[in-house]
Amino acid sequence: MVEVGGDFFDIVRCGRNQYGILIADVSGHGVPAALVTTMAKVSFNSNSGYDVMPGEVCQRVNSDLVRMLGGDFSHYLTAFYGLVDVEKNIFHYTNAGHNPPFLIRNQGGELIRLGKPNCFLGFTEELEFETESIDLRTGDTIILYTDGIPEATNIRKEMYDQQRLVDYLRKHAQATARYLAEGLMRDVESFCEGQPASDDRAVLVMRFLGGHRMVLETASRIQDQSLDYQDSFRQAVNLAKEKRWGEAEAEFEPLYERFPNNPRLVSNYALVLCKTGKTNRAYEILKKALEESDHEELRSSLQYVQKLIDRR
Repeated sequence: MVEVGGDFFDIVRCGRNQYGILIADVSGHGVPAALVTTMAKVSFNSNSGYDVMPGEVCQRVNSDLVRMLGGDFSHYLTAFYGLVDVEKNIFHYTNAGHNPPFLIRNQGGELIRLGKPNCFLGFTEELEFETESIDLRTGDTIILYTDGIPEATNIRKEMYDQQRLVDYLRKHAQATARYLAEGLMRDVESFCEGQPASDDRAVLVMRFLGGHRMVLETASRIQDQSLDYQDSFRQAVNLAKEKRWGEAEAEFEPLYERFPNNPRLVSNYALVLCKTGKTNRAYEILKKALEESDHEELRSSLQYVQKLIDRR
């Protein structure tokens, strides 16, 4: 049940030319957090509407949560809710204690942090939530994310942090919305070097195209490594057991790109590479992983590969 997370995002149609854009993070994990997530998502959907400003929506959701949680302060919600008006080219938004999203201007590449943090949702009804607004120009991009992104840690307990996030966004400002979302997730996972996630991660990217058009892309991972990683790794190992070396290599390769320092993954991938005649490549990836982590499994695999090279 720890794999039931509390991060979520949503896109709500609010009339012909308006869309509600939401990203939120419920405290905790497991079934209790998932139940609060469900309540919050239903509340945001039912309270959103045409020309209903984000501050008012958050006010209503907060009241719903306070009533539903009944004073249980162990669960609360941070959220960022925005209303995109694709006819007037404007973005209204409210930050309820959430990580401030970024807007990248298409012209000039200026990076703007959005939203003065208000209090989180579900604590007390005696709160007011402010609505802010900013104009949208053709090609502008908005990146929303949860705290699992900047707070992700590697094996040396270093955090990905806000500065790395800013550097990534500046470097890839002109990339497609899909690349920004999925690429950011890959960049964080590469930084973590196979370290299991201690918090859920979610990203939502919106690019405003003008002419009543926009593109939305999302990416997410739940804590303790993603299920797609586990399934892919299991599939690769099974292919190797069946001596289908070429297929196993193809399955391992994208996993290695995401987790180049995961000892178990690197060791298995290296042995498969030896079977497909890429012994030197196997030696290189093992040496590189050992420079980052002196792991017994990596040393053992390297000794095996070295013996194969010596016999040639």
